Amino acid sequence: MIVPGDGEHLRHLPGRASTRCRFPTSCLEAARIDGASEFRIFRAIVVPALKPIIVTLAVFTLLGTWNDFMWPLIVLTDKDLYTLAGRARQPCRASTCRITS
Repeated sequence: MIVPGDGEHLRHLPGRASTRCRFPTSCLEAARIDGASEFRIFRAIVVPALKPIIVTLAVFTLLGTWNDFMWPLIVLTDKDLYTLAGRARQPCRASTCRITS
């Protein structure tokens, strides 16, 4: 089942915009002068400042994945056309379960 793009590429724009204007070079240079390595600067300065956008992107990704799972279950009426995730969700009864080898 193919549905036109859901704008997944737009999920990364807030993160890119947030990182561009959030960190003045003077702050990062001060950390370098104090002897911090690039990894320590990233871990101690950049990641804590980006936590809100990281959580936002995680929520967007979770919702997109959930919609990718639920959409075929809502739209399709023929169970033979369900995606693998939709079929795994359906209970298997002795009368309806077909196991082929």
